[in-house]
Amino acid sequence: MKLKSTLLVLLFISLFAVNTGSYKVVFFFFGFEGIDNAEDRMAVMANIVSWFSTITDVREDFADKIPLQYSLSQNYPKPFNSNTAIKFQLPADSRVNLKVYNILGKEVCTLLNEKRRSGYHYIQWDGRDNQGNMVSSGIYLYQLSIQSRLEKSPEFAATRKLVILK
Repeated sequence: MKLKSTLLVLLFISLFAVNTGSYKVVFFFFGFEGIDNAEDRMAVMANIVSWFSTITDVREDFADKIPLQYSLSQNYPKPFNSNTAIKFQLPADSRVNLKVYNILGKEVCTLLNEKRRSGYHYIQWDGRDNQGNMVSSGIYLYQLSIQSRLEKSPEFAATRKLVILK
């Protein structure tokens, strides 16, 4: 029975397994309870497990990944009425300036004016101006600018539109 089970599994793996080099998948069409002897079941499982030479984890942690370029994403949700999230990415430690302007170009509030480490970032805006007052419904602009250490002009600047509905 042991040899028969082993041959069955090896034949099964060769017919229904996928090996792309980066991952392996095996499709099972039978229950292990069909193998009567517990020792034979363990032998079949050992053969299957040995086929997988490495153990992989499905999770991927992006916290330690560094973006390749500066970027400013569209706020979410859009439009919003109480809070919105603004995401941006920095390929290097940078001096970050993130401001919100009304449609006439007048500064409404400064969300960030500080040094940030490289990576992926987001900030929440609650729709309040620099004095803590709720702004009215309408179209606003938010601008991310990254100041170079050596020059007065920004190393990177991007502007996006946001809409507040109350």
